[in-house]
Amino acid sequence: MINYKIVEISDKNISSLNPLNKEALLDGDKIIQRTIDEWKTGKNTFSKHGEKFWGLFIVDKCIAIGGLNIDPFIENTDQKIGRVRHVYVAKKYRGQGLSKVIMKLIMDEANKNFTTLRLSTRNPIAASLYESLGFMKEEGHRVTHVYYDLSDRIDYSLKMPFNKKGVQNNWQKAENILKNDGVVVLPTDTLYGIVGRALSKKAVEKIYEIKGRSANKPFIILVASYKNLELFGVKIDREQAKFLEKIWPGKVSVILPCKPSKFKYIHRGTNGIAFRMIGHKNKNLFNLIKKTGPLVAPSVNPENEKPAESIKKAKSYFENKINLYINGGTRKFKPSTLIKLKNDGFEVLRQGIIKISKDKK
Repeated sequence: MINYKIVEISDKNISSLNPLNKEALLDGDKIIQRTIDEWKTGKNTFSKHGEKFWGLFIVDKCIAIGGLNIDPFIENTDQKIGRVRHVYVAKKYRGQGLSKVIMKLIMDEANKNFTTLRLSTRNPIAASLYESLGFMKEEGHRVTHVYYDLSDRIDYSLKMPFNKKGVQNNWQKAENILKNDGVVVLPTDTLYGIVGRALSKKAVEKIYEIKGRSANKPFIILVASYKNLELFGVKIDREQAKFLEKIWPGKVSVILPCKPSKFKYIHRGTNGIAFRMIGHKNKNLFNLIKKTGPLVAPSVNPENEKPAESIKKAKSYFENKINLYINGGTRKFKPSTLIKLKNDGFEVLRQGIIKISKDKK
């Protein structure tokens, strides 16, 4: 058992990082040098509200560091999002649980001021650690992993063995639930959605009942490939395919003709269904659709209410009527853009998150 002390780093002791920095530089890692340089210039001194930076010390020797910042790479500053910064453990002390000590400090502190915690790592061993603590893989600008709702965080024991799948298990649960005609609330590429298998009439009707939705309003269906369209008897010509390739995968829902009477429970007599293609960037949802088949995915709200932007709001709407809730943080987005294909082009029925005009075709 290592006898260490936890010390908050400040102007008075920032120089104590110099020996650890020399080791890191010899190892080809500039993370501590960058930390010191940014501190000296005032670019990042971990002094904003909610920010902290710690070191683990044996006597006066710093053996590990890690910090918490307000995420500087988020465009929407209204969101309370923190960022894990500069986690490093001296070589001699690796494999002894110190990374977990640092991460527990960061996550406990983040829970006081932030709803979501993000980070970026290229190290597969570090990635395994973060996933064992509940972080989810995320593909995006300056981010590889996200912990979506700190208020729901399990207080992991420092002795807890790695669970490399982390909360990915929720997506496995979702697969099983959906294959058994259940319904799940999860983050889509835009808003939260109440999803069910589109080829399950039982699941679709259940969602209409839960939402209290007007029976004549069709749902949007999420697909993962053009082949998925064939399941609904939808055929597209070459010109339509060229157009769809410009906007799919993407946040544009397209109404395509669907006349078979066996799908009336989806098109609700309109003889058309709105489809949206999910791509690889939305890895969890994309893989889920590949396993379950296309999913209906209306927004998470009763008829005429505002769509839920958080799991907390979703639960206040529907409580135990939903089989599983998967947290995707705060989602203050516009819905998808909705268009209808016609013989002479298309009609924009709803301008959403993606702006689209006639010249797209």
